[in-house]
Amino acid sequence: MARNSSKSKRRYDVTGFTLVELVITIAVLAVLSGIGALGYSGYITKANEAHDLALLGAVNTAFQSACTEEEITEYPAPEDDIVAANLLGDEGSKKLDTITFTGYDDFDSVFKKYFEGNEDAEFKVYVELEYVNSNLGTFVGLRPDGTITTASGMKIHPPTVKNGKTTVEVELPGGGKVEYVLEGEDKDNFANSSFGTNMSMPELLDEVDHVVQAAGKVLEQLSPSLMDMILPSSVQELLAANGYTAPKPEDYPGNESDPDYIAALNAYNSARLNAIVMSVAQASKDLSADAVIAAVNSGNYDSLGLGSGNQALVPTAALVYGVLTGYANSDRGSDIITVDGEETTVAEYYKSISDGLNAAEPNISALLGVVQAANILTDPDNGNLEMFNDYLQNGGGKNDIDGYIAAMRAINDNSGSLTTSGALEKGFSDDDLSTILDSLFG
Repeated sequence: MARNSSKSKRRYDVTGFTLVELVITIAVLAVLSGIGALGYSGYITKANEAHDLALLGAVNTAFQSACTEEEITEYPAPEDDIVAANLLGDEGSKKLDTITFTGYDDFDSVFKKYFEGNEDAEFKVYVELEYVNSNLGTFVGLRPDGTITTASGMKIHPPTVKNGKTTVEVELPGGGKVEYVLEGEDKDNFANSSFGTNMSMPELLDEVDHVVQAAGKVLEQLSPSLMDMILPSSVQELLAANGYTAPKPEDYPGNESDPDYIAALNAYNSARLNAIVMSVAQASKDLSADAVIAAVNSGNYDSLGLGSGNQALVPTAALVYGVLTGYANSDRGSDIITVDGEETTVAEYYKSISDGLNAAEPNISALLGVVQAANILTDPDNGNLEMFNDYLQNGGGKNDIDGYIAAMRAINDNSGSLTTSGALEKGFSDDDLSTILDSLFG
């Protein structure tokens, strides 16, 4: 009996995997392999992005170097197809062929000279280049999912609609995210204006920035007492709230040549430009086309709440310049008006005003000249008023003013996100600001 029992025990002592155990093991292996594949895929994507960013840097360097050699100092808008990045290959892996610059026959060859050694490099993540800044001539990668990475490293996701508002999520280079929102009415107002049809958002902001930069240069030439007289009170309040005060040379060992003083002054000037941008947007956010038209026609801007006396100069100049920009870039820019006894087109007059603001050292008269433009447009003695009113009533002028106000309101409504992300460091012409607003309004 014992032998039989022993034999029986040995017979059933053979072990192995049951069907259930095999199924569980295979399932675990499948999950682990999936996790590994995802991790590897993420690693490859990051490596490709790093490669693409390095290649984009080479593109920008070559492009700007070529422009310098060709003595090109003003970069045209991408919408005119004057600047184009040509990429060849299948989606997800495209090779840069060349960059064309219409009007400059040798530009391609000059660009290739500076891009030498990178001709065969492929973009593994970006499927095309987008030329985004008409001042700096920078390109950014446009990802297959529509996410844009700016030159500073911000990742701007495609717009979505939340609670009836256009919403754009932005990932910051240092980590964290911010959201930008736009009312549907403002998006429509901009789209129906000359800015939305004949200009891009970066172009509009670059133009308005002329006023801000001119104001900044004028302020740098003034003594502190005169500066306080011309600086809008809203700017002073914004600066004070953020702890910015004008540095004094006597507080530094090397006075005006002290590196710490120069750094503090640059930081203050940068903050001041940001504050001017925000104050202009803040002053414009609640305006209406009818109120602006009434103020321009009467020459009385007090009712607009832009400030009083000299402190209203900068926001008033920005507003008038916005109206003039819309007029000049509309289909009515060829209207003939009389300025100082001479006939000229609105577009030509606008250019003369713009040139004054862009002078190396603009003085206070440049800003006053912008405000004076309103008086010239509404001069009844030369027929200008009749022409201007026809533009306002029948030529889309009201839509243009509403479009300008919509852009300013978007900046004001998103002031918190703009400050957090640092997207105002160069005034209205900041790459990040224009790209973000372009995404919102696009």
